[in-house]
Amino acid sequence: MEWINPAEVFGRIMVEYCYPECTTASITALIAFQKYDPTYRSKDIQQCVCRAVKWVKSDQRADGSWYGSWGICFTYAGMFAMECLSAAGETYENSDEQKRACEFLVGKQREDGGWGESYLSCELAVWTENPEGSQVVNSAFAVLGLMYARYPKREVIRRGIMV
Repeated sequence: MEWINPAEVFGRIMVEYCYPECTTASITALIAFQKYDPTYRSKDIQQCVCRAVKWVKSDQRADGSWYGSWGICFTYAGMFAMECLSAAGETYENSDEQKRACEFLVGKQREDGGWGESYLSCELAVWTENPEGSQVVNSAFAVLGLMYARYPKREVIRRGIMV
């Protein structure tokens, strides 16, 4: 099926796959719902959340990143994955996955404090720098991810916000 993909930029669009951003949005919603109605199917929701968090962790790459399904896919997927891990109680201090994700993002921070990921990351499936420099959206995704993880080095976050 993928061989007949008519798009040149986005691969993996002919068959449905699991994505960290969609899975983590669902986890975050389920956890938020439980705060409003903790008795409704609580066992089912908890089992679902546990399985989904386990999958998100298994989808993390060795370098600490997650590959997402959209153009600026590493900062985007990372933000979502870090948000859901945070919602599940995992932070930089108590989670190897959060720590690795933070180190990945911090390693991509530019001299000016921002992040600049190219849409080519999606096509090439590796982090690709944006030749135009730091981008507001990439920087926002990265800063939010670091904040969700409660990254302890606040100067990194402050520099990202100042872009």
